[in-house]
Amino acid sequence: MQKEKAPLGLYIHIPFCRQKCAYCDFYSLPRSEEKMDAYTAALLRHIEEVAPRTAAHRVDTVYFGGGTPSYLGPDRLTKLLRTLRKRCPVARDAEITLEANPDSACDVKALRALRRAGFNRISLGVQSADDGLLRAIGRIHTFAQVQEAVAAVRKAGFKNLSMDLIYGLPGQTMQQWEDTLAAVIALAPEHISCYGLKLEPGTPLYDHIGSMMYTTVPATVICLVLYTVLGIRNASANADLSNIELILDTLGANFNISVIALVPAVLVLLTSALKAPAVPAMLGCTAVSGVFACLLQKISLSAMLGAAMNGFSSDTGVAMVDKILSRGGMTSMYSTVAIIILSATMGAVLEKSGVIDSLVNNVLLKAVHKPCGLILSTMVYCYSLLLISGHQVMPIILGGRTFRPAYDRMGIQSKVLSRTLEDTCTIGAPMVPWGTSCAYMFSVLGIGIAYIPYAFLCYIVPLFAILYACTGWFVWHKEPMTEEPVKAE
Repeated sequence: MQKEKAPLGLYIHIPFCRQKCAYCDFYSLPRSEEKMDAYTAALLRHIEEVAPRTAAHRVDTVYFGGGTPSYLGPDRLTKLLRTLRKRCPVARDAEITLEANPDSACDVKALRALRRAGFNRISLGVQSADDGLLRAIGRIHTFAQVQEAVAAVRKAGFKNLSMDLIYGLPGQTMQQWEDTLAAVIALAPEHISCYGLKLEPGTPLYDHIGSMMYTTVPATVICLVLYTVLGIRNASANADLSNIELILDTLGANFNISVIALVPAVLVLLTSALKAPAVPAMLGCTAVSGVFACLLQKISLSAMLGAAMNGFSSDTGVAMVDKILSRGGMTSMYSTVAIIILSATMGAVLEKSGVIDSLVNNVLLKAVHKPCGLILSTMVYCYSLLLISGHQVMPIILGGRTFRPAYDRMGIQSKVLSRTLEDTCTIGAPMVPWGTSCAYMFSVLGIGIAYIPYAFLCYIVPLFAILYACTGWFVWHKEPMTEEPVKAE
């Protein structure tokens, strides 16, 4: 009795795309005729090299993924599939899938050519039925194009259609997800794949963090110069240093102060520079910090965990030091969490009721026609909410939800919006006397609002934001990945 050959699946990666999606960490390249020809030739040679390894198997699935394989065109794809079938034991009933974006799957003639070549399954990258969410994640198609592509795929004779969806998109509500499912099910695909959004290192998420450096770094340098000049001018040989000496002596007597204690902080910077996954990096750095706390300060694990949860109570006998060091733990953040929940709730209500859409379409977009005006409007809006709420969370959430559609429609990358929110809401929070950040300064420093004139960073960062808005410097626009006009196949 002849032994049945082991099944084998083949994956062919086609890296070419029109535009990089915000969540994508797959290898991709801007498409061009020259590069696609060279890549096809290289793939053909590679198939010849690896084909002997498939002889002992029965190839029952072939999957062309990417990138956007459909951009390669029927001629190149046909050549690749014919070579695979010639050199590898591809079963006659094998499932042969081609990934395609909806905008590249509307040509019935091209789809029929692919069907004749042997492709029998199309996988459409739909992701969402909400056009606003599609724009937010960098997709270049609309749901109307999805419907058009489905009609073209069916007309070309494909009986097996798959659709990819993503849930957990930024700003996505449960209702939007349910609407997407209903809209896609109505198109009657044979298969639906649902994926939870996961931001990986190398995706544009890290671009948002990096974009903030363009305002924060130069502002910080200027602040250091100003503080140095002020320190030199106001230095006095008769200055009373007794309090400083008392604090240092008390800290040295009660705690093990060592440069080794900086290791967790260095680790945080290192993991950020290496673009490590955020959640594992945070958990790892937290664990390392806990270990260092136990080893350096000679405290038990239970005491360390208790301080992390309920806060640390200093008992050095020096009131000044104890006031500075006695702080709350995670339980002290309940109020902040409540504000975040309430802000998100308010944002959802405003969005669902149409208030945000009306503001953006009927007010903002009619009055603002250039990136400069849009960025400055964002700053004014955020400062206004900051003054009203006294906390940076609400203006960050509402500012993002309100202005994101306008940035998308004007073709400005979302990292410019996130930087603007940082430059106003986060940096400006300590300037609001009735805000939570200012209250913290009151309690710790005990100087009232006297520090505000010297909070140079809070003034200088927005000035850089205004400078970039007016000049266009570091205001990045969304651009297609196409390097040259793509010739018709």
